Amino acid sequence: MRTLPLLLLVPVLVIACAPVKLIENTRVSIGDTYSVDPQLRWASVPARPGLDLWTVDGAALDSVMFIKGVADGEAVFRGPIRSGAPDDDKRPKFRTEMTPSDIAELFVDSYALFRNQKLETAGLRPEKFGTEDGFRFEMTWVTPAGLEMQALVAGAIIKKRLHAVVYSGARAHYFPKYRDAVEKLLTSIKLQ
Repeated sequence: MRTLPLLLLVPVLVIACAPVKLIENTRVSIGDTYSVDPQLRWASVPARPGLDLWTVDGAALDSVMFIKGVADGEAVFRGPIRSGAPDDDKRPKFRTEMTPSDIAELFVDSYALFRNQKLETAGLRPEKFGTEDGFRFEMTWVTPAGLEMQALVAGAIIKKRLHAVVYSGARAHYFPKYRDAVEKLLTSIKLQ
């Protein structure tokens, strides 16, 4: 009888030990290039090199990913991805001369590394990223577990480096749940 309460505490202890930081609803610097007004209280969770990841309900359900300063010749997602994924030198690379259409293809190819299927983009258009000329598009895909996902991607090439904000969520509920807040977050971008 005593083991049941202990088993129920294990998930709580695991979550409590994870280095999660609460992002308050005050302006936050994203690296040294720009800042945003979060609009909500997000949890910042450990992520891969070159990006920050925020979530409200869990990264598998909703997230805002800030991809920071991808240099010419670098992959969008650096570091370990999954067993069987290509090494960094075989991953699709950003090039400073890429057009917004090329960048949308780069994201599709990068998301395919995670065994996602049915990747599609739509609505590619110019859009300001702070005061810089940038781009925006939407993506949809199906995860290996069969979950339908949707994302909006906004970004720009600033000082020859790719910066992007990717908001993604489960298509049926979580993506629309925080979309308005993320739209306001995007319009709040200020270059530093």
